[in-house]
Amino acid sequence: MFGIKKIPHLLFIIGIILVGFYGLILSVLAVFIQMFIILSYWKNNPALKQTKKFILGVSLFALALILFSIGIIQFKNYFGGISLITWLVIGAVPFAISSIILLTIPTALKTHQ
Repeated sequence: MFGIKKIPHLLFIIGIILVGFYGLILSVLAVFIQMFIILSYWKNNPALKQTKKFILGVSLFALALILFSIGIIQFKNYFGGISLITWLVIGAVPFAISSIILLTIPTALKTHQ
């Protein structure tokens, strides 16, 4: 059965496949959804928190969004789209690392059979 907790992973994979501005938007949306799922899971299971991983992932995600924003602001400058692409490439590294960190934080109890 397809669970609602798999939606961020699916959106992220679709975003990676599309690899463009709309794919980037889908991937950012997937990471935001994953953050809310993690926080709601921790509210019910406070003993399973991985706070350091979460803080590192969120701070790298914020850095990536800042770099993406600089690229969008610089879009209208003399260099045009080259500037946007440059800032997107620079922001891709912290975005990829933060996505890996946040999408690998468990949000379900492991059941042993």
